[in-house]
Order: sequence, then C-alpha cells, then structure tokens
Amino acid sequence: MKKAILVLLLLGAGGALAWFFAFSGGDRLAGGGEAPRLGRAFDAEQTVMLAGVEGLDGLARETARLVRLLPAGVRAQFPPELMDPKLRAEKLGFDPMTAEGWKSIGIDPRGGAGFALDARFATSPDQEPAPVLALAVTDREKLLPALKKLEVEAQVTTDPIAGDVVVLDGDRFLLGRRGDFTVIAPISVGLSPEGVKALRQTFDAYLKGGGRTLAEDATFRRAFREIGGAPRSVFYAASAPGLALLRAQGPMEAREAAIAQFYVDRFPGLGVTFGPGGGGVRLLADDAAVKGLRQVIAPKVGAPAFSRYVPRKGAMVLRFSLNLAELFDGVVAFVPPELEQAKGQILLAKNMLPLLLGAAWEDVAAGYSGHFALATTLPGDGPPRPEDALLMAGVADPAKADVVLDAVLSRAVSQVPGAAKESVEVLGNKGFRVTLRDVGATIVRVGDVVIAATDAARLEAALERQASLKGTAPGAMLDGEAVFGFAIDVDAITAGLRNAGADVEGAAELWQPYAKDGYLLGRARLDEHGLLFGGEEGGGAMVALLAGVGAAVAVPAFVQYVRRAKTAEAALHVHRIHTAVLAYHAEHRALPPAAPLTPVVPFCAQGDRFAPDPAAWQQPGWQALRFSITEPHVYKYELAVDATGFTARAVGDLDCDGVLSTFERGGTVTEDGAIESTPLQRIDEME
Repeated sequence: MKKAILVLLLLGAGGALAWFFAFSGGDRLAGGGEAPRLGRAFDAEQTVMLAGVEGLDGLARETARLVRLLPAGVRAQFPPELMDPKLRAEKLGFDPMTAEGWKSIGIDPRGGAGFALDARFATSPDQEPAPVLALAVTDREKLLPALKKLEVEAQVTTDPIAGDVVVLDGDRFLLGRRGDFTVIAPISVGLSPEGVKALRQTFDAYLKGGGRTLAEDATFRRAFREIGGAPRSVFYAASAPGLALLRAQGPMEAREAAIAQFYVDRFPGLGVTFGPGGGGVRLLADDAAVKGLRQVIAPKVGAPAFSRYVPRKGAMVLRFSLNLAELFDGVVAFVPPELEQAKGQILLAKNMLPLLLGAAWEDVAAGYSGHFALATTLPGDGPPRPEDALLMAGVADPAKADVVLDAVLSRAVSQVPGAAKESVEVLGNKGFRVTLRDVGATIVRVGDVVIAATDAARLEAALERQASLKGTAPGAMLDGEAVFGFAIDVDAITAGLRNAGADVEGAAELWQPYAKDGYLLGRARLDEHGLLFGGEEGGGAMVALLAGVGAAVAVPAFVQYVRRAKTAEAALHVHRIHTAVLAYHAEHRALPPAAPLTPVVPFCAQGDRFAPDPAAWQQPGWQALRFSITEPHVYKYELAVDATGFTARAVGDLDCDGVLSTFERGGTVTEDGAIESTPLQRIDEME
C-alpha cells in the first residue's frame, strides 16, 4: 500500500507501534467501558470488522516514549524526526505529538482514524470486502498541502461517473463525508465504468446511512463493556454480517448454513481495546452460550490458596478452571442440532473414561474442585526447566480425592511395563512416588490442594515457603475465580533474556508500567455477557501481548486490502483475454497467435502504473483478440500458445521489490477439437 494511507492512519506514530496506544473519547457505557467514537462512521448491519485508533496526538507521544526504551539497534530503524521536535517540524510541517499540531493540518486528533470492512463493497470479481477508511478531517484545505509536504501526491477531483474522488499517489478512492468523519473507499484498478457507477451508488447509500450505526448498536456497545481504558486502540468483529458476506459470495449448503448460524447466534461479536490505561478482549456470548461456558469452565467450588506454594520472586504461573461436574453437558451444548451424532460420541467418551482413568468421572468431579495451576521458576540463565515445575489441583472432598488419586495412579502404573508406585510422606502429608519409565513424580495432598513435583525436595521447598505470592496481585489471580490466568515475573524474564545474550536495554522500564507487584498479569473471567480477557483488573500483560498482535495484524491487513484492490485488474483482464480466445477459437476453429508480455517497459519505471500506450498492443496476437488497455494499469499481460492449448497471463510487481505476482487462466484443446478451460490461478498475488 502507498504511504499515503499509512499517513492518514498513523501519521507521526512510528509505524506499527502506533497501534500500541491511542487516547479514547467515546461514549461511556453503563458497564464501565466506552464505545469507540469510530463506531459513528459505520453501519451496524453491514460492518464485518472495524480497526482503529483514537487520540492521534497521545498515540504519537506514547510511541516516541516506547521507542526511547528500545535497544539502540532497533531505535536506529525509526526515522530521526520521531525523537526530535525540530526535525519533526522541518520534515512533517507540524508536530504530531500535540493536539494543536494535528488541528493545524485539519484533523481532529480526538476523533481518531480507522477502517472497516463493509459487506456491501467489493474490490474484485471475487466479491471480497473493501476497506472503508474514516478520518476525523475538519479542514480539507489544510490537509492536502500537508500531504504534499510529506511527498504524498494528493488531489481531489470530480469524475463524471465516480463523483468526488481523492487520488493518493495514483490510487483512486471514492470520497465522502459521514457525520464527523471523512470517509474514502478504494476503486479497483480496471473496474469497468458500470462497476464504478454501481460502487458509487453503494457508497452514496453508505454515506446517507439511515440504519443504526455501530455506536448505536447494542452488540457493539456490549463488546466494549469494562474494557474502555484510555488511551487505546480498538478492534471489533461482528459475526452476523460476516456470515451474510459469506452467503453473498456463493451459495451455502443448508446444513452448512445452519451450523454456521448456530455459532453466529452463540457468539455474536468480539471487541478488543488495548493501551497503557488498560484493555482486554471481550468475546460476546448469548444466554445459551454463557450457560454452556459456565458448564465447561466455571467450577461450583471456590479456588484454594495456590499462591502460598509459589515463590514471591522469579516465578511463572498458569491458572485454569473446569467445571468437572457439568463439563460434558457444557461441551454438548456447543454442538449444533445438525451434528447430533457428535453429541452421542461426546457422552460415550464420558462413559469410557473409567476404563482409561481407573475411576468414574462422577468420583473425579466429586473429589476435585476443577481449579488447576502450573508454576515454575525462571532460572535466569535459560528457559524454564521441567524439573522446577509444580502442578497443583484444587480439592473439593479430601477423602474422595485421595481415593481417586490412588486409583488413577494405580491404573497408570499398570499400563506401563516397569512402572512403580509407592506410598510416601512429605512433611507429614501423605501421597505417592510414581515412576513411569524415566519419568518420576512425587504427589501429595496438602489440605485442599494436591501438589505434584519431580521429587520430594522440591515439594518440601514449596510447603515450607516463607516468601510466597500470597497477598500479592498475582496471588489474587491464582486464588481467585479466574477461568484462565497467567503471571510472569518481569525482572526474572528480563534477566533470562540478558543472560541469553539478548539486547534488553530498556526492557524492564518498557514492561514495568504494565506490571503489578513485579508481575505481568493476564486473566479471563466469565460474566453474563461472555468471556472477558483482561479488563480493569489484571489486564496489563494481556494489553501488552495483544498490542503486538494488533500491530502485526491490523495495519498489514489494511495494506493487503488496498493491494488486493489492484489485483482486481489482473483478474478482470485475464478473464477478458480468456473469453476472447474462446470466441476466436469458436469462429476460426484454431487458436490465435501468441502475444508477448506487454508492455516492454520495466516494472516501476513509470511509478506503480504503466501509462496507456496504444502502440504497445499492435501485436498480431492482441490484434486478433481485439485486446488493448487504454487506461493506466499495474500489470503486464501475455498470451502463450502452443499445440496443446493456451495460457492468458498477468504479471505484476505491486510493491516494486522485484518479486512478481502472476495470474493465469488457460485452456487445453481436447481430442475432438473443443477447449477445456482451467480456473484462474493466483501465484504470490500480493507481491
């Protein structure tokens, strides 16, 4: 994608890291979250996905702060003006780290920028959704000169068919305004005048609105309950419009459609926010799905105090829960009626478990609470070692838990030749020592927790621990009602990376704002709206980890969609050539002459498009097919012909890196003289 689009999205924000932070200013929800402002620019029924940032000045400042903490070698990859106000003024013509700077180029920094995939738009004959970009532009006359200073060719024109159009570095976009936002949508290269006219009509209908916006949609607003921290970046995906888009792209079998609808109803949407003020992921679930999730991951009994056995410093812990009593019923609840046979197989598996475990599942569920934790220490000189791990399980009924443990271990030993089980006692707590081939473990029950370690010495150390995680933020996560959680000691992981030879300059300072009691934390909990990962409590580490995902997915996704708009040209003209060859063969009972790769101008010699050149198409093959291109185009075209058939081919270099993309469609001459066509082939289509 051309840098013009990135400028509009993330100007002055340091590339992908810009998605790490953004200041919000949305509509506050009753549940404590905030619906993103960007939702005002998009339709609830048509928007498949939304990604954006809010508060561009704060976003730029936070990016600069992060860059200062990166290793010197990494910092060198960023433009120097990111760190130098004087250079910023000279290079950009404004300071993106101040609200006044953005206003000086005609942009409201609070409104932010983002893009959505609207099911009504298509970038190619394949009917793939096109991105609609929204930006809070207050003064277009200020913005265009600012883009020119950034060496972005920007021009607003009026086309007799397309209407208002903005041209950014040669790429054409439909231009309009909806509420407080200026919006643009890409026009596919090679799109016919009829196609452009239809696209404009769709775009005008989108601008007019009339239905609910995302900001007014209950599902959208629920997706951001309790994860409205500021500053933030945002992401939203809606299940129902996504399914509607799939159905529009081609017929679905009735059974397949019913299964898809079942899961769309269960999980209507996903909302994500992240930033230094907090964040998380909300997976929305309907009432039936919430009930099923409670049966799968919400135990009836509270968690034990796992934290007292984990060292205060240098630990890494993982926590998860299962509702053992209702687990199988919960899993069955997520099987659609069309897969009735699968329900029977799940229930059969439950009945087969006693043969595998040596104990009835009802006894397991009665003896154990369903809370589990895995803890290990970070050695500081390498990765965690399995022998340092502690595995813990919560106990609901001590007597029943002891019987189940004895039965399960006895069953395991009986299945492995040479295995052994013996009774042991560790600091007055009874248990077993089990050896399976070369692997051994000591397992004891201490009150309401069963603890396993590789040897008795490690168990003794855990039971006698003085400085534990009890009473700390990670300890509260371990001992609370989280259905999933993790905690990692910041100093320990930093030391381990440093001792391994990694450049971790600034790493501790980089992560410390997200740490609680020295630990990066993440947790998931279940409420009446679905699953919430992160949120107001324990969301720091989740925020930090998800920010990397956002940077890796959101911006490249928009780049790909704009590039894909260009690939529509190749698919269109290869189809034209293929159709023309079939018509020629039907008339002459022979294949036309071959045509060389046209034009002969090197890729990118004229920018990212070839100028129209009527003389280039004066080749016998092109003349026979009456084929030529009379407008700027991205690809070269070729017709290969031999005794067995033909291949129509488009070759391009979308990003001018020397790696070519190829589109091909051909046909083979059969024994009776007919032509058997082949489907369109795409090779490295985004290159």
